[in-house]
Amino acid sequence: MTTITIVFIVIASLEWNFLRHHQRKKRTYWLAGCSLLAAYVYIMLVYSVKSFPSPNGWIEFVFGK
Repeated sequence: MTTITIVFIVIASLEWNFLRHHQRKKRTYWLAGCSLLAAYVYIMLVYSVKSFPSPNGWIEFVFGK
């Protein structure tokens, strides 16, 4: 779990630097931050709760087999 958290911190800092360097709008910061937070929460749920559906099941459900 620590490794996953470190990876997300690195991704967030790279994203923050990119958005700041290119002078993006405040709305873009919110979209990027919320997307990153949702991905982090989902991955932590999949990792910690073994009965939680895996991403493969969701992808097969959405796009079919």
